[in-house]
Amino acid sequence: MHDGKISYDKFDYQYFDHSLGRQGNLALQELKTELIVSAPEKAVMIDRMFINHENIAEDDLTLNISIS
Repeated sequence: MHDGKISYDKFDYQYFDHSLGRQGNLALQELKTELIVSAPEKAVMIDRMFINHENIAEDDLTLNISIS
């Protein structure tokens, strides 16, 4: 993501969470601090990943924000 090869939307957050164990979780927490400004919906998604790990579908982790 840092070099522009992959967007925040295409990044595989689930892989880091489920396949890389503690190191993946630590990387996600570090990434979350970067995303708070540039992609706050992804930071919220990462927070939700740590709340409930049981059978979370990617669609369930999205945040729908309507600005009126």
